Amino acid sequence: MSNIAVGGWPMLLRALPMLVAGMLFGTLVLDVRLQLVPNLTVVFACVPFMVIYPLLIGATTYQLSMKLSQQKDALRELHEHDALSGLYSRAHWDKRLQEEFERFQRYGRPVSLMLMDVDHFKTVNDTWGHTAGDEVIRQLGSLLAGGLRPGDLVGRYGGEEFAAILPETDAAQARAAAERIQAALNDTTMPIGGGLIVSMSFGIATLDSETADCQHWIERADSALYAAKRAGRNRIRIHEAQQPQHG
Repeated sequence: MSNIAVGGWPMLLRALPMLVAGMLFGTLVLDVRLQLVPNLTVVFACVPFMVIYPLLIGATTYQLSMKLSQQKDALRELHEHDALSGLYSRAHWDKRLQEEFERFQRYGRPVSLMLMDVDHFKTVNDTWGHTAGDEVIRQLGSLLAGGLRPGDLVGRYGGEEFAAILPETDAAQARAAAERIQAALNDTTMPIGGGLIVSMSFGIATLDSETADCQHWIERADSALYAAKRAGRNRIRIHEAQQPQHG
């Protein structure tokens, strides 16, 4: 029954040959017969199995626990990261956004939100196909992961849109970060159509006491992003309190 408990019926079937071998060894080699009252010979004959059996059960249990741990890590990786860009998934990024919002409420440390949208991404898909569009997303994921600080939280927000949470960063510092990404984009040629240079529009909102919740914070950054696109794309805009919001 312990075999079933540890590894199910497959484990029991794997253990049966050993159990049979042990019985044959005791009967044929040690000349041990089934007795209701065990003697000293029977006790000594059982000692090796009393040692080996728990070790085998322990080793099997350890292997199973390691496999379960690896599967759990793989599932967590799938949940936390976007498969195409390699950045945080939307669900995990939303969770981290809430954490940073709560951290600001407790400590009041500066933190900025940056939304980024690929300019004319539909044209890329329409001209070179969705495979080319996927390659752009992969390239941008690598560029953003390498272009921001290790403590910054960047994820794929949806489609061709990305989002980054920048802790300990005010509006001016967030603009500087966006400018660095812009410069990196200008120096990056995508392996598409003989060489494609992609631009992005940026909307920045720095968290303040007037921001009601995470949704409000996102709306402010989205408003700035919309302003950047209206200004001709490939622009950086920072949300200001008096700026009308775009839903």
